[in-house]
Amino acid sequence: MKILSKKSLALAAVAVASVTGGISNAAQVQFVNPGWVYNNPEANNRVNWVIDINDTANTGKFTVNVSIGAPTAAFNGTGDILGLAFDTTLAGLTLSNLTVLSSTPPGQTFSDFGTNSSSCGSGCNFNGIADDTFDYIFKVGSQGSSGGAVTQVAFTIDNGSSVPLTLATFSRFGIRSQSVGAYPGGGDGSAKDYNASPVPLPAALPMFLSALSGLSLAFRRKTLMARV
Repeated sequence: MKILSKKSLALAAVAVASVTGGISNAAQVQFVNPGWVYNNPEANNRVNWVIDINDTANTGKFTVNVSIGAPTAAFNGTGDILGLAFDTTLAGLTLSNLTVLSSTPPGQTFSDFGTNSSSCGSGCNFNGIADDTFDYIFKVGSQGSSGGAVTQVAFTIDNGSSVPLTLATFSRFGIRSQSVGAYPGGGDGSAKDYNASPVPLPAALPMFLSALSGLSLAFRRKTLMARV
C-alpha cells in the first residue's frame, strides 16, 4: 500500500509553514474579560466591556471598536461611556488622528484630548485607580449623559505608518463611564475601569485551519488512490 511520498510530505510541510508564519504578528487584539479591573465590586456596576482593535489592511490605520458585551452573572452592568484612555507605543497623536466611524447613539464626537494626564475634561477622570496616568485620554459624549448613554463607539487611529498591530502597540485601555447600573437600564453610578491584558486574535488562524483541512483532504484522496 502506497501512502504519500517524502516529496509530498515535504511540500505539505512548506505549505503549512507558509500559512503559520503570519500567526506571530497579531492583526487583531482584544481587551475582554476576565482582564478588566473594576473599581466597583458589585456585579450590577461591572460592565462587560469589549475593546476590539484590528489592522487587517496594514495601512497604518488602527480600527478600534468599544462596546458592551452580553451581560453575565458576574458582569451585569451597563453604562454611558464618557472617556477613553490608552497606553501605546505610538507617538505624537492628536485629536486629528482619531476619526469616529460609528457610535450608539449616532453622532458622537471626541473632545478634551490630552496626553500624560488623568483628566479628560469636566467630570471625566481616572483619579484613584492604580497608575491613573495614561499616554492619551479623551472625552466621548457629554457629562451627565445629556446626549444619551453611549454604549458603542468605533474609530480609527491614523499613525501615519504601515507598522503592523502587535500586543505591544496598545498595552492598556481605560474606560470612564457614568449612569452605571444593572443591565439594561443602568443607574446613577460611575466607574473607572481599565484592562492591561490584551489578547491576540491572529488573522492568519482561519487560514491556518483551512490549510490543515485542505491538507487532510489531500492526504485522504492520495491514500485512497494508492489503495486502488
